[in-house]
Amino acid sequence: VNVLRGGDTINISIFDLLVGDVLEFEVGDKMSADAILIQGNDVKADESGMTGESDSITKNEEHPFILSGSNIIQGTGK
Repeated sequence: VNVLRGGDTINISIFDLLVGDVLEFEVGDKMSADAILIQGNDVKADESGMTGESDSITKNEEHPFILSGSNIIQGTGK
């Protein structure tokens, strides 16, 4: 996964994620941890594996929580 640490974007193993890491994600990524969207561009996630909901979920300031295992199907974000 790509994370922002110390002002630099680095690629790390999901096993090296720490609380407070800022994940950078794009279309096709699978979220490897629960996350809160802090910045995004037209983000939609497929959470059907966790919730059973078949519709994609728009993520924004009103709905910022992204569940671990969700697939990003639209947009980019942190």
